[in-house]
Amino acid sequence: MFYEQSQEQALRFGDVVWGFPLPASQVGRGTILPGHPEKYSIGVTSPSHAAIMTPCCSIGGRTLALCPLMQVDPVLGRNPYLAEDFTRVNGPLMPQQFVPPEAWEEMSDEVKQERFGFPYAPSYALLHYFVYAGHDLLPKYVFHGKQGDIQTNLYMVDFRRISPLDWDKILDAKRAPMEVKVLQLTIETRKQLRDKLAYYFARVPDEDQV
Repeated sequence: MFYEQSQEQALRFGDVVWGFPLPASQVGRGTILPGHPEKYSIGVTSPSHAAIMTPCCSIGGRTLALCPLMQVDPVLGRNPYLAEDFTRVNGPLMPQQFVPPEAWEEMSDEVKQERFGFPYAPSYALLHYFVYAGHDLLPKYVFHGKQGDIQTNLYMVDFRRISPLDWDKILDAKRAPMEVKVLQLTIETRKQLRDKLAYYFARVPDEDQV
């Protein structure tokens, strides 16, 4: 199961909460002087739901890290294997599972070995995405996929869009307003989210390899 049927009276990593206002800043095309961009704008987004990205043991201190729940990126629907179950992108996949079949067939053995090594081993695809399974407590929307339009209540988070939230009512995981909590991940799903998030931030670029 993706979500717990009985939720704890505490905020946990990965919890779905009612949407909070989240900051969104944008730098214009002008020159950026030291610490002072020439053109910039600051806005606020208000997603209907967000996911807690703060580790369970670190929730408190009147602050949380949140990531908005977004509609599933249509790019996932271009791959038949992922289109069958979007949550498959949450775990490691074999190369032939996250590369479209026609692209895999056209790829030479040399290119496959260069890109994926040999023997093939599972690895993460679309590293910044984690898909949340559908639930009746999440609003439905129309997903425009390769096979046509479908109604769904699956959502995803994009690790590139994590934002801080300061709120003086968040004293710790248990001393926080529970009315904001909507859904809690199972232990297994929370581990899957933790593993992919950790991998996303722990990657070592080629130029830093020692």
